Parts: sequence; structure tokens; C-alpha cells
Amino acid sequence: EGLYLDQASFSHPFPKMFRDKIVFDDPEKLLSMIYKIIKGKENPVRDIPENVLKSYDMYNDNLGVERFRQILTG
Repeated sequence: EGLYLDQASFSHPFPKMFRDKIVFDDPEKLLSMIYKIIKGKENPVRDIPENVLKSYDMYNDNLGVERFRQILTG
């Protein structure tokens, strides 16, 4: 899973849209989500709608969603 700690309060739409699901401003909330993922109770990356991912795609080959998923999953 790709989780982010946003201590700079970057006001980009992506962090706002996924606050406390993928993007966290509190380390304790981040650790809590990590625990839930390890236990199999959460899978937040699956909750990102494909059309949202495509909106961040700067390539013309329609592989941006796949690239983003690869980045998030390491």
C-alpha cells in the first residue's frame, strides 16, 4: 500500500480527497492504518477510483494508472 504522511499540509486536491485514508497529517493515524493493512482489515489503494488516477496521467499511452499502482506497491 502507498501511504503518505503530509506534515507540510500541501493543499493539492489528491491529499484532500484521500485524507485519513491514504494521506495522513498525524503519525498515529498513519501507524493505525499500517496496522489495519497488516491485519488485512484495510486496503486503501483499492479505494482510489480509476478515473481519479487517470486524471493524474501525464502520458498518452494509458499506462499511467498501472505506473501509479506500481509506484504505490513498490
